[in-house]
Amino acid sequence: MSGVGPKSVSTFSTTAPSYYVAGIGRGAVGFTTRSDIGPARPAFDPTNPAASTGLLPTVVNPFVTPNFGQAPVGYVAGRGRGMGELAKSQGEMKVPVSSEETDKGDYSDSNYDEFSGYGERLFATGTPYEDDDKEADEIYQSIDKAMANRNNKRQREDAILKLNKAKSNKTSISEQFADLKRELGKVSAEEWDSIPEVGDNSLKLKQPRKKDIYTPVPDSLIENSAQMGLYTKSVDPNGFETSLSRLPGTQSVTAGLAEARGNSLTLKLDKISDSITGQTVVDPKGYLTNLNSLKITSDAEIGDIKKARALLNSVTTTNPKHAPGWIAAARVEEFANKLVQARKVIRQGCEYCSDIPDVWLEAVRLHPIDEAKAILAQAVKKIPN
Repeated sequence: MSGVGPKSVSTFSTTAPSYYVAGIGRGAVGFTTRSDIGPARPAFDPTNPAASTGLLPTVVNPFVTPNFGQAPVGYVAGRGRGMGELAKSQGEMKVPVSSEETDKGDYSDSNYDEFSGYGERLFATGTPYEDDDKEADEIYQSIDKAMANRNNKRQREDAILKLNKAKSNKTSISEQFADLKRELGKVSAEEWDSIPEVGDNSLKLKQPRKKDIYTPVPDSLIENSAQMGLYTKSVDPNGFETSLSRLPGTQSVTAGLAEARGNSLTLKLDKISDSITGQTVVDPKGYLTNLNSLKITSDAEIGDIKKARALLNSVTTTNPKHAPGWIAAARVEEFANKLVQARKVIRQGCEYCSDIPDVWLEAVRLHPIDEAKAILAQAVKKIPN
């Protein structure tokens, strides 16, 4: 015997045993798919045509679904799983539509009338619209229009009747107080004067007035007022007089201000008085005469002047040839102490009324002597006679 052992057999070189299942040792159990089962009818095998034509006995496959009979009406293959491409291409996805026409009319309450019903057509839209239908629609429209006009006329008549009735029942305020107005004619002047004036009867006069509250003045304020005119000095707390007290600037300036005010008043009085004691530059009689010459205009006179100025301005504007209007306007300005304006007005009057002597005489009166001579020379040229 040789020392070489028995030769090992290769596993891959031999065929698998009959009971061998691939992967069963590691738990990989196989599963069956549609490709493993194959189609319901065996495919054509050129080597075995008899088996393809079904001449051979067919082996029953437990995984093939048995035949359930004829499909029901309307059945579409593949709809339950999302429609295949073949079914879509054949138009099986479309839902069958009824051949009858769908009615899409407006049958809401807004389109309904109690007399004529709904506003839609009574017949199908496919019905032809003939001349008889057109004539019937025109008749209905004319009837509706006539009824609407009659209703509008009746409403207008009812409104007029209601308005007249309301006016007849309602009396005006003047008619209510007509008898009292007639009685006012019997009231005398004394009774009119005795009628009290209308006062302010508002709530503010009915409320009680609050009492005035007086607060006492503090003592510190009284003390400060009493010491205001006194001289003050700063004193050392030890009782010795400080060196600053000898300076003139340490005194209070309040008394100095009062003294300066008095000196200023004295200087003003000295200017008024003459060098001779007891005599003044101001003439008492002439001063009183000047005061009497001053005219004090009241509010009433000012209002009258404004009214007269506006009236005469309207007169001279509308009729510039009216000489008395220019003269009156100039005298109103003179009365209002506006002599310059009065001269201006009368000179305008001389331009518009150059042939009337009264206007020139009024201008001479208002102007000084030198200017009056020139005005007279112009008047002689305008009025030579």
